Amino acid sequence: GLSAQLAALWMAMCISADEKENGGKDMELKKAAVAGTLESSDAQVMIEPGGNGIELELTSSVMRQYGRQIRELVGETLERLDVHNCRINVNDHGALECTLKARVEAAVFRAAEAVDEIPWGGAVR
Repeated sequence: GLSAQLAALWMAMCISADEKENGGKDMELKKAAVAGTLESSDAQVMIEPGGNGIELELTSSVMRQYGRQIRELVGETLERLDVHNCRINVNDHGALECTLKARVEAAVFRAAEAVDEIPWGGAVR
């Protein structure tokens, strides 16, 4: 059924990969972008171009338990996407790891105005 299909989709998104998908070039962010919602079990990610490395602001309902892991996950996801300069705000409401990765990935591609050949599921599996 539908729940089995969704579970399979989530599992596919959660598989780890070490390869960079855009040939080692820095991903150029052209504008601010948002992905996600403020609903429970989700996260809203806002990203914009920046010039001083990664500036991460994190708000989380599970900060005490998972703050460090969320910061690492966001950093690793940006690294895999070759984003090295940005301001990113993550407002987490208990999202699963794969949801956070998907939200960061979507925000980055929107900010880069990438519309063709988006490696969904490839860059941040």
